[in-house]
Amino acid sequence: MSKYKRIKVDALLDSKNKDAKISFTDLRDIEALLEKNHLPPEQQMNISWSKTVLTKNTYEMQLSGTNSLKDIPPQLALFEAPNPPNDEFGLISLGMIDKKLLSENRKPVLSNIDSNGNSLLLIEVTSNGQNAPKGTIECDPSLGYRFRRIEWRSNGKLIRETIADDYRDIKGTPYPFIYIDRTFDKDEKILVETKYTFDKVELGVDLSPSDFKILVPDKTIFTDAFLSMSRQEIEKGDYMGIADVLNIEAQKLALKELVNLNSVPLNQKPEDPNRSPKVIFIPQVKIAQKKGIPFVFDLATGSFVNIPQEENFHSEQIYNYLTKLGKGDIAWDDSLSLVILRNGTILDEKQSSDRFLKFTKTKWTCICKLYENIELPYELPLIHRENADYQLVLQKIDTDGIFISYTKLNSYQIKNRN
Repeated sequence: MSKYKRIKVDALLDSKNKDAKISFTDLRDIEALLEKNHLPPEQQMNISWSKTVLTKNTYEMQLSGTNSLKDIPPQLALFEAPNPPNDEFGLISLGMIDKKLLSENRKPVLSNIDSNGNSLLLIEVTSNGQNAPKGTIECDPSLGYRFRRIEWRSNGKLIRETIADDYRDIKGTPYPFIYIDRTFDKDEKILVETKYTFDKVELGVDLSPSDFKILVPDKTIFTDAFLSMSRQEIEKGDYMGIADVLNIEAQKLALKELVNLNSVPLNQKPEDPNRSPKVIFIPQVKIAQKKGIPFVFDLATGSFVNIPQEENFHSEQIYNYLTKLGKGDIAWDDSLSLVILRNGTILDEKQSSDRFLKFTKTKWTCICKLYENIELPYELPLIHRENADYQLVLQKIDTDGIFISYTKLNSYQIKNRN
């Protein structure tokens, strides 16, 4: 391993919500590295000294810094990450065995061996295919069958090994403070060796959504390599998580999509030119929950609200949370249903004879189901208990959500509807 290649890693993992955050800091002597390889100083811009990675469900966000050139902006990128955080952060897996290794198609064979006076369980597995590598896993029963060594051989030759060592007790859980991964060449000499040494490990730490946000500086160049395949500059920096970046992209896509819609303009007072409609895209609840993005929209602030993780958001917990927060007005559920939160209501059929809605009032929400033959665009006046009334116009219904334009109503406009 080159003496210039050293990386410090700080990581957080919330396995319950499938959130992960890992920060890499390159501790190499950049100047010495450039000099040794006869590279000009301008190449500093191609040598990243830091990177922070956030992952949640199928999304990964990376913020990369540059070394010392002040005129090179940080780079922010959004990717699709099909593997869950637990797979990516194998180095903090507590030395546990990936259950995929023990699947029936790998034909695991178990036996007991003695290693340096310790009684270990040996598991032999075989990959699929002709001449496929064969693996052996040495597990320590005294450590809850966590592994001490995993090796893979091809045609009898060692090609890779992983070692977990220096186990320590952390709140009753064995944890390897040394983790080594090696690959070998055809002569079984070490080709690449990566060694992780842990300084501190804490388990069961109380974490909040803010722990999985990072400071994105002004003028950061953002590349969306997943949703809109675009590149832009973030003028004003802020603390952002994956949900914040997805919200930026969703709104941008909604505005772009609206250009192709033949929407009917809202009736507005001519003397009030500033009351122009705003356009939003609201994702379908179940799809948003699966992707880990917010889906409850607040009309007053024009932004989405993060809510507690609940399978059913028609619940007392969500109602109390939003009421205390004082935010969150609408969501789009499956089966063509608009959900009105915090005691708001849509003008019903008694007040408007042409209404194509079926209302279901629950204790915590009001559900407005639209008929399938509804003609778009469709007006949905929302009456709010906070005297903040809005004219919603349903512009388009997609499988992933809805496009709505909205504007705040004056009191006389509400009276004219009654």
